[in-house]
Amino acid sequence: MPNEVDTSPTPKEVNTAYHMIIENVSVINKVIATGDKDEDALNYLRKKVEFLEHTLTRDIWKVEHDMTAVNQAIADGNAYLGA
Repeated sequence: MPNEVDTSPTPKEVNTAYHMIIENVSVINKVIATGDKDEDALNYLRKKVEFLEHTLTRDIWKVEHDMTAVNQAIADGNAYLGA
């Protein structure tokens, strides 16, 4: 039986990913706070929201990773985009 390689992220990698999504939450909140609705701002916001939506689907999150702010940023971002 061949040795299987564990491709699961390490706890450090999971923690880094969590901090990345929290940074994206901050960016989304800042864009919304500016009230900017030009095409570039909306495209930038859309990419950040899509990144969070995709990242939440990863099967790496533990109970200690509070996703309340992430889910709120997605909802707020989509509302701002009119989605």
